[in-house]
Amino acid sequence: MPVVCIRAVLVAVLLPCGLGIQGRTSRRSQKVSQSSKDAAQLQPKYLDEAEVEERGSHCLDGSVPVFHHKEGTGSSTSKWVFWFGTNGICTNSTNCASYDLKKSEVALDSRPLQAYGEFADYHHVQFANCDQGYYLGDLDTPLSVDGSELYLQGGRIITHVIETLASNYSMTDVLVAGGSGGGLSVYNGAYHIKSLMPDTVERFGVVPINGWFAENTDDELAAYYSLAHVADNMAPACKDDNVNGSDCLHPVVNYNYGADELNMFVVQVYDYTFQIDNEEVYEDWIDCMSQTADADDMPREASGECTDEKAANVAKYWSDFVSAFAGYPRYTKNGHGGFFSTCAEHTFYNDDDRFSTLKIQGVSVGEAVWTWWESLAGNGTEQSHWYLPCDMGSTADSLQCDSTCKSESEY
Repeated sequence: MPVVCIRAVLVAVLLPCGLGIQGRTSRRSQKVSQSSKDAAQLQPKYLDEAEVEERGSHCLDGSVPVFHHKEGTGSSTSKWVFWFGTNGICTNSTNCASYDLKKSEVALDSRPLQAYGEFADYHHVQFANCDQGYYLGDLDTPLSVDGSELYLQGGRIITHVIETLASNYSMTDVLVAGGSGGGLSVYNGAYHIKSLMPDTVERFGVVPINGWFAENTDDELAAYYSLAHVADNMAPACKDDNVNGSDCLHPVVNYNYGADELNMFVVQVYDYTFQIDNEEVYEDWIDCMSQTADADDMPREASGECTDEKAANVAKYWSDFVSAFAGYPRYTKNGHGGFFSTCAEHTFYNDDDRFSTLKIQGVSVGEAVWTWWESLAGNGTEQSHWYLPCDMGSTADSLQCDSTCKSESEY
């Protein structure tokens, strides 16, 4: 591998009550037999209700959190891949009260990253959005809104789940990943998640996918930061360096910290969320990228033609982003890396085929992540792994430089 040194019915495997996990229907500890199909999927598991009350680890609406888990097999029974589902934040009590919480109580398939190569034998865990707060909330008592109680305890939910799993299974290798809002949550929550790892963990890494975007204004982030009491779950060095601790909820800020303690592999494509905070580039991106990208990857139809001026603006924005990584501490440190693609496929991470066929210099994103992960195994091969894209053209006809990106013609 060359290294580019740049940039159903509810069926659950239930554990004994003392393990802190319960089945929703029986609320009793038991094990049930599984078919081979069931065993291949992640089963829904609820945290112990009494423990949730005691610890204060409720979902936003006060209900008991559910997560999904499939046990590891063979020699990988102490290895894990955690996947964080898409998430966002509610910025005030009214906004939080309007959120419609949905839970999945059926078995789930592993995400493409979890199913890739030898990762398929690892324990798989998936966290769904239950808190509307980047899985960071740490509020002791609920907010009272129009007779309802709202619990901003996402950080406590993650703590409860991981500590429960760690008390019942061995953990030596833990990979944490998420896509879109889940990727943004992984950027923001990496410090907190790593702090929960037991001493037995020898290898830990983070893979945020398409999470580098600004979903909220600075004022909205500040409001959430205060409302949900997330300060204790943020990296201390970041808080010390920034007068407004809520600035640490921006990847462009928090990526600066933890290079010596927390290995990270950034995956980012040039999708519609990436430049959403820059209106001019956003409009030009839609007009130009819609020429080659699949319609499903566009937030809306183009409102105008792609001119050479627009194309140059789009290309420069991406080039500046890629080049800026050279200024981050992680850029030159072993144990870090990234995979940047000019393709516009925001949710490619949900497509098993694209996880193996989306490539940079002949290397798929799955292969790139696995090679980086293997380099962290402590066998002396740890190094920096950066896979940079082709150079986008500066004209309307030459903008998209990657012929492997999916387009409308492929459907």
